[in-house]
Amino acid sequence: MAKPLKPKATLSSVEDFLYELGPVRGDTITFQGIDFQVTKFERKRPATLEINFDYPGSKSLLNKFKGAIFKAVKGNFGSVDVQTRKYGSYDALYILSDRAFLYLEPKNTSGLAKGTVPPQIHERGTATVFTRALSSKQPFKTEDDLIKDAQMQKELKKIFGTKYGHRLSDWLHSFYEQQRAALIEYSGPQWEEFVYGNGSFVDFFEKHMDKLHRDLDPEVKVGRYEKWNPSDIWAVKKGKMEEIKNKLKSQIGKQTVLVELNAMLVNLMEDNDLVGISLKKIDAKSSGSIKLFNVDTSDKLRALKSYAHVELYDMDDISFEPDNILILKSVTTYVRIGPGSKYFIDITRSGKNLSFNSQIKGTAAQGGQAPIDLVVKMVGGNNFNKSNTAYPQDADSFEKDVSKYEKMYKVVSKYASSRSQKMSINDWVEGVKGLYEKDSRNAIVTLMQLSFWHDALTNHANDPEFWTDLLYYGMKVTSKGLFAPHAKIS
Repeated sequence: MAKPLKPKATLSSVEDFLYELGPVRGDTITFQGIDFQVTKFERKRPATLEINFDYPGSKSLLNKFKGAIFKAVKGNFGSVDVQTRKYGSYDALYILSDRAFLYLEPKNTSGLAKGTVPPQIHERGTATVFTRALSSKQPFKTEDDLIKDAQMQKELKKIFGTKYGHRLSDWLHSFYEQQRAALIEYSGPQWEEFVYGNGSFVDFFEKHMDKLHRDLDPEVKVGRYEKWNPSDIWAVKKGKMEEIKNKLKSQIGKQTVLVELNAMLVNLMEDNDLVGISLKKIDAKSSGSIKLFNVDTSDKLRALKSYAHVELYDMDDISFEPDNILILKSVTTYVRIGPGSKYFIDITRSGKNLSFNSQIKGTAAQGGQAPIDLVVKMVGGNNFNKSNTAYPQDADSFEKDVSKYEKMYKVVSKYASSRSQKMSINDWVEGVKGLYEKDSRNAIVTLMQLSFWHDALTNHANDPEFWTDLLYYGMKVTSKGLFAPHAKIS
């Protein structure tokens, strides 16, 4: 079977890919726990893409972020078309076709850090607390015990450093509740010291992602670790880390299908040999709980109180909001699910493409993005395409295809939340032409959105399973063997 060709690396295609690395809010992308923006300088010689972000607090965090960016871009386009070269005194990526550079430009911030604490810090903090609570058999019986433990506080302060030390107190309640919840299922086995970063199971799986596939015919690779597995840290039975790694290595071939690997991980979970754990911050005054997901093939795990049934909804619990693209207010649309719209999916622009992001109302919790290849396969229509190049790239091209989009608009506009949330077809067409003049990316994504909504509503308007799958694929939760089995503490 011929391997699929990698996309051509250009200044614009690399820029668009950066928007696919994580959730996007406005022009801010979140990747590896760091918020960044992309600035393009096409008229510069050489042309450049700048990645702008606040300095993360240490050189090691900066290097990890930079390495992850470089690895992702090279992995997507190939190391021949995108090469590591010097840009001034800095390592940068050289885009061969356009003779352009991609480089990082951290802002020189000083003093105390603002915004969220990077996951590289708070997840390492959790691993440290878990080592004490689970592997040494000395759990913290109260939150006050954790606060008064001088040795633990010393270790946590070292992890948070001078940059984030003032934020440690915000995380102590979460650390305590996370270990308390973990003890509900995992107080019995003897666990290895929790490893974070190099040598961890996250690191292990990241090094093997190029071998993992969702399908072999046609060949569909998984891509990044996060698209398959939400686990932030892993619990490993004492003395078994290398044995389990070697066992997994022997089973992961060049064309391993996820269903096979997930079945292996379920078996390891049954024996408490290896457990992936997804962590969410626990708000003050809230209690933590542990739930097991994607373990439906195991009678043993389904019998546990912590086993989480995927919630089922009918169409009365699901509402559509394609409104923003119908009145050209923005390129973000919504699907709301559950009583009181407990869950929602926001569908929004990532560069010139779309991302499907799962959210839980009233919390900061995100399920992340549904893998776009799965979304395309689910929709099953003839119009929606994940590639922005499949849509008119300028107003003239749109004019030639306008009748196609007029027909789609008429179908989708029937689902507007109110009369005020749609336009006359002529006004909408003129509005889209205006978008091309202002920002062609918004125009292109508006048509992508329209195509998605048209095909999804035509094929699935009365199919609750489609809309809940779209939600749960973002959360990496399903009973269909597509995502990794894991324990979630939230």
